[in-house]
Amino acid sequence: MSIFKLDQRLEDNSFLIDIFEDIQIRVFNDSRYFWYILVPTISELKDWHDLPIKVEKNLLIYTRKLSQFLCQTQNADKINIASIGNIVSQFHLHVIARHKDDAKWPHPVWGDPIIAALSQNDLDIRKYLIKRLKL
Repeated sequence: MSIFKLDQRLEDNSFLIDIFEDIQIRVFNDSRYFWYILVPTISELKDWHDLPIKVEKNLLIYTRKLSQFLCQTQNADKINIASIGNIVSQFHLHVIARHKDDAKWPHPVWGDPIIAALSQNDLDIRKYLIKRLKL
């Protein structure tokens, strides 16, 4: 079994907030969105169907709770959940609170070359929200 290593692009574009049941909880470095990335800490994992059942169950539970929590705390119009992986093949799941007045509505947010980096205060708020999420 090889040691887990996060894809460098995920490392460069997000911050580690916490780890829940071997799933990294990261926040994407863009202040325009409450955008979290969930990354199972399994080496060379590429697709959902490759997840061990226990990890899949934990990922589903956490995604559902995070989605509900973001909808309530951020008054989101829509929660986007996706695992695309065409550029970053390491399995990761995006959970994003979207609003009808956000910068890209109604279009997808991935691949946008315009990023408004998180301030320390923005990062602290996103960390605080995750700490409030009860599992």
